[in-house]
Amino acid sequence: MSPPRATAVRRSKKRRSLSLRALRDLTAIGDLSRAPRGALLQDVLAEQAMREFAPDGRATVDPRDGVRVVFAAGRARRPRAAVPPPPDDGPCPACEGKLTRVVDVAPLPSGGVTFVNKNLFPIVHPNAGATAHGVHFLQWTSLRHDEDLDSMSEADVAAILARLAGLERALLHDNPLGFAHGGRCRDGAHHGYFLVIKNRGGLVGGSLAHGHQQIVLTEVLPGRLADDLRFHRETGRSVVEFLLERTPPALRLARWGGRVTGLVPAFMRRPLHTMLVVEDPAKRCLHDLSTAEIRGLAAGTRALLRAFRELMPARFGKPYTLNMIVHNGPAPGVYFEFFPYTQEMGGYEHLGLFVCQDTPESSAAVLRQAMS
Repeated sequence: MSPPRATAVRRSKKRRSLSLRALRDLTAIGDLSRAPRGALLQDVLAEQAMREFAPDGRATVDPRDGVRVVFAAGRARRPRAAVPPPPDDGPCPACEGKLTRVVDVAPLPSGGVTFVNKNLFPIVHPNAGATAHGVHFLQWTSLRHDEDLDSMSEADVAAILARLAGLERALLHDNPLGFAHGGRCRDGAHHGYFLVIKNRGGLVGGSLAHGHQQIVLTEVLPGRLADDLRFHRETGRSVVEFLLERTPPALRLARWGGRVTGLVPAFMRRPLHTMLVVEDPAKRCLHDLSTAEIRGLAAGTRALLRAFRELMPARFGKPYTLNMIVHNGPAPGVYFEFFPYTQEMGGYEHLGLFVCQDTPESSAAVLRQAMS
């Protein structure tokens, strides 16, 4: 693989980081929320290195349960962190500046920065005529290799989530790829869907150890968000309202900022399966949230991740490994969902019957203890 640019890495036995100078050399668009219309699409299409790994744009739907599938053969060739994780002196494309061009840079209260570049191994790409087209980004949590949402300050985590909200607003309203209508907020119509996930660890799809989140802008509505929309249409209330009404005190973990509730769902699929719920059910998107709600999500996210980091090796004998997804978009109600890798998938799970090796009450109790 020939990287688009290579810059010198600043090495330290204690802490590795991408240098600010290297970041400036990589930056093509400094503030994506203020970029001229069409600048993002031009930048993506001009990224020569991505073309080798770009998907062909095909998508399909499983008629049995509506699960959406996109095909991205190029991702099989992306570099992957070893299992168990590599030693601290292993290669890191982010620290070495072996990245696509950067499209967004934002300061952190700690004095560092968080930045966004295009994923070299995208699951969607703005291919003409594709049935699954879009843009795939990486939001690097920090320049520093060993910093992530569990180890940073609450103020830094809030700034990172606020940046996600700003990018969501810009991309859904600017419509750089000419998507059809995908909902609206008080600021106007949305076009497409802004999907946010986090994979931590090679066992659950995390290919790099340097802390990051993934962002996809696409017209493909994933099954989880479609389920939220269907639930609202069929019951007349949001998933958030259902969770807040039906979750007993024994399954509630904490409240942050008086606006965000952490809970273990009664339908927990795996031990430590957890949700962070914004209590205002009218909110649909990250950019609908108030500063206080963003801060509450930041505090809750940091607290939960730190608890998972402690509990997974101590209680389950597994490395700190998880998936995190953001429920935002067409249905009312914003919430984060966390799936720590505490139990493997088996045949019954593939059959559609999840056999969970713990109770929701037990998971809630150990999480509360870990957070205290």
